Amino acid sequence: MSTTIGQIQMLIADDRWYRTAFGPLFAAFWTSLIPQERVEEEARFLAETLQVPQRGMLLDIPCGAGRHARALGRLGFRVDGIDISEHMLAASNESIPSGVTLKQGDMAALVETALYDGGYCWGNSFGYLTDDDSRAFLRRVAQSLKSGARFVLEYGAVAENILAAFQPHTDHSAAGFHFTAERRYDSAQSAMHIHYRVERDGISEEFVARQAVYTTAEILRMAGAAGLTNESLHGGIAGEPAGLNRPLIAVFRLS
Repeated sequence: MSTTIGQIQMLIADDRWYRTAFGPLFAAFWTSLIPQERVEEEARFLAETLQVPQRGMLLDIPCGAGRHARALGRLGFRVDGIDISEHMLAASNESIPSGVTLKQGDMAALVETALYDGGYCWGNSFGYLTDDDSRAFLRRVAQSLKSGARFVLEYGAVAENILAAFQPHTDHSAAGFHFTAERRYDSAQSAMHIHYRVERDGISEEFVARQAVYTTAEILRMAGAAGLTNESLHGGIAGEPAGLNRPLIAVFRLS
């Protein structure tokens, strides 16, 4: 399926698009993108960065298929994974280690208080919410952490990464899936509206998403207002510095 320039210009996502977007086909596709070895490497990075003793309680929000939660569970941590999509939660057939819980819930509706020894938002899910809800999400995360706990935010759509080499069109085939993305950047909103489509064996799913594009400085201000102090910024899990053409991995600590 092709999308014309006129159609791209008309792309507008609903504010709550993410509540119904991820069907079983998209869940299977997203889960297939990252090899297990990479998941294990990222889990080790999180374990080292969060500095939580084994059997400490971690928050994974949103957790997607729960692959990182499972990997951290195998490393000896307890993890609460929360995701709004029942299909994402069911996308992995890996066994769930003892101490790991995966449950359906809205990242914008976190209610726990001082429960977690550490937490993370991984996989570029930050920016799905409206600006007000994103700020509220950070406040709710801060509220859910114990004093001194760390929180890791991974954000591939940071402005320094996305806008340095904006890609209006992606066309990708792998593992039997054909995936396309048509992106329109809305300067007034500082956000992308993206028409996603995936197809396999004659079955397809599609939706229009909205992804806010914040600068690193904006992220730090939003987190600071929520009571989260920045400790370090990274451009990857191998110690790369944050900067142009790199995703953002920001490490915060609850004051």
